[in-house]
Amino acid sequence: MFSEDGSGLMPARRLLLIGLVAGFALFVSFAVYVYQGELTTQLWKPALDAALEKVHLRRLSNQNSSSTSEDDSPHPMPFNVTDPLSGYVNVIKDREPLKMHCNVCAMVSSSGQVLNHEAGAEIDKAECVIRMNDAPVTGFEKHVGTRTTIRVASHTSFQFVNKKKADLLVKNKGLTLVAWGPDHSMKTDGKGRIFNGLSKLAKELGDDIDVYMLTPQRMAYADKVFEKETGKPRQSSGSFLSTGWFTMILATEMCDQIKVYGMISDEYCKAPNAKPVLYHYYGTSKLQECHMYRAMEKQKKGGHRFITEKKVFERWTKKHEITFHSPTWEPKV
Repeated sequence: MFSEDGSGLMPARRLLLIGLVAGFALFVSFAVYVYQGELTTQLWKPALDAALEKVHLRRLSNQNSSSTSEDDSPHPMPFNVTDPLSGYVNVIKDREPLKMHCNVCAMVSSSGQVLNHEAGAEIDKAECVIRMNDAPVTGFEKHVGTRTTIRVASHTSFQFVNKKKADLLVKNKGLTLVAWGPDHSMKTDGKGRIFNGLSKLAKELGDDIDVYMLTPQRMAYADKVFEKETGKPRQSSGSFLSTGWFTMILATEMCDQIKVYGMISDEYCKAPNAKPVLYHYYGTSKLQECHMYRAMEKQKKGGHRFITEKKVFERWTKKHEITFHSPTWEPKV
């Protein structure tokens, strides 16, 4: 570069000044760049933190799954590995949550299938006998046995159980009643109709019965298991879970061995020689089981997926000691 008079190179001090100005400009540009980068990071930080938290939780879940053997895991996605029965709480606040373990459980279906067999004596030999909803014993002893350890009831059937409590509950001292239902019916603030009824029943029968209900987290878990096993969200698929679904989950969490009575396979109703039976072994309804199952499976909204559930139960025999009796059949999985 030349001086203003064209006599030669620019004086050194002017060159130095230009260098300082250029350096300062670069410094300012760099500072602005860094600031904008920090600002952008701050704006995105909540989203980044949330994403990292999800990755962390997924990693922990994978670690838990890998450290838990199949035999120890109630399902592919256990509710609680260390405390499988958490989420079943007593309706009386000062009483302990459900704590029960049985070596052998007899899970008795309400299906008319049980009337084709006289398995009552065999059922009574089980350490724990599990029944559902308002399925009776009186008058059907040779088919379904005489003992009841646990009765699992839905929010829709509780009124019938309560109405027949002298026969279904009082006769069995020390009985455990487990009730499930949607959150609005189980509210503990005085607005939950079913919870209010359960509390009244528990106080009325005193120490002769323990009454438990599923927490909202437990209810959500049942939905998640359905979605995990079927690939379909329960609500958007128009499905209602059956009492059998909740009962089988409970049984896999508290029983070493489960003997299921009166439950058919998912293929049974397809057989041309399938013997027609009643949907329920009790009551006055003449509704046939397979007709009910097929209709419910096709119903687009509000239908129980009985056949789908039984297919899932069959898969669970790979993880649990589950056998099917009255009728007896072998899982194909």
